[in-house]
Amino acid sequence: MTALPITAVMVPVFQMFLFFKMQNSIIATMLFLTASSLPYGIWMMKNFMDSVPIDLEESAWIDGASVWNGLRRIVAPLMLPGIATIAIFTFSGSWGNFFVPYILLQTPEKLPASVTIYQFFGSHGMVEYGRLAAFSLLYTMPSVVLYIFSQRYMSKGFSMGGATKG
Repeated sequence: MTALPITAVMVPVFQMFLFFKMQNSIIATMLFLTASSLPYGIWMMKNFMDSVPIDLEESAWIDGASVWNGLRRIVAPLMLPGIATIAIFTFSGSWGNFFVPYILLQTPEKLPASVTIYQFFGSHGMVEYGRLAAFSLLYTMPSVVLYIFSQRYMSKGFSMGGATKG
């Protein structure tokens, strides 16, 4: 994201959405969320890429691998823990984002789950706890499933699988 808080960024973003007639567009909102999480994801990925020793790539080249083959067979498998980490962070940031869709989407049918859950808190302090609990359970499932599937890659850790020099 930027160094500014999202509340400071949303006024010009909303004006831009109005100017280009993109308000209440799910696609435009998804593109904004993607674009706003890209700098963070790229910065994290750069740190993971820097941790892969260049010696491993050079060794693959000496053994006759092409640049693309070295990337596919050597670098990419070592990057899987980083990719899994970035996927969890960026998905969690977008999935749990309340403010952006609340401002940019007006139609109740287009609102994501992070905003829809707000509707269970009725006016006058009435809360439908049963429906809120059921919806909350369903709302957390994608994050839990992503974590379970990425745990396989995260459990490998960042040890490079014994491929580094001792």
